[in-house]
Amino acid sequence: MRPTKYRTFALMLTLFTTLYIAFALAIPSANAQLGEKRCKTLTPAPINELSAPEFEVTLEGDKVTVHGYNYVVSGHAFRGFEWEVNLKNCTYYAKWVTADKPPADNIIIDEHFADTRAYPGQKESIASTPTGNYLAGIKIVSKDPPGFWLASTTNKLYWTTYSDGTVRWYRYVKGCQGYTTPLNTHWYVSGCWWASENPYYSASHQRVYSRIQGSYFNYDFMDPNKRTDAVHYSKITGLNSGAWIHEWWVSHSGEFSWLLHGEVVPDYP
Repeated sequence: MRPTKYRTFALMLTLFTTLYIAFALAIPSANAQLGEKRCKTLTPAPINELSAPEFEVTLEGDKVTVHGYNYVVSGHAFRGFEWEVNLKNCTYYAKWVTADKPPADNIIIDEHFADTRAYPGQKESIASTPTGNYLAGIKIVSKDPPGFWLASTTNKLYWTTYSDGTVRWYRYVKGCQGYTTPLNTHWYVSGCWWASENPYYSASHQRVYSRIQGSYFNYDFMDPNKRTDAVHYSKITGLNSGAWIHEWWVSHSGEFSWLLHGEVVPDYP
């Protein structure tokens, strides 16, 4: 009887090992079937609403990078959008986000102007009069298929324009945040560059810049032994007209990163 038990155990062990190997081999096959590393180029889907330079996509191996350049007119709100890349069909789309209520414009009306102020670099006998206070605020978000937030990067810049065409920042808010989702996946911040850096100016002091880059990682998105990464970059340029420019990019790479999507949305008070 004992040899029979040993043979049964050996057969069960062999079957389990065979099934495990087949499953392990099936994962790359499933990834390939869904399009991971298969697409050489990506084309916009019919539902896509944004185009270059506002939204573009590049693909390098398993790393998907989306990037854009957005110009916001003074007195107007930044209009948020969301995106998704489909590596099964080798397509992508970006759609405008419909807000529940109209977002506030970027003109700050609850700040008091000084009567006159000599701007650094000006002659002491020349005083420049403030002409307006403005705000540019965005949040970049990586999300999973159900739509839960995984990581977010915040960049907000407050600046004043003056009658001589110069600008001066007076406040900024920057930060990086990783989240634990209701599905019990955990995302962590691996780096948050320029978070404490003061905004800086162009040589003419007619533009002011605020930048930040956040890096995030996860080990339990699918396989606890494999890593998934997200990187967000944001640069805001405040202009002396009160308008502003947002230059940004987001990359997702690693295990099942092709399932991730995201959004760039306004972040006003």
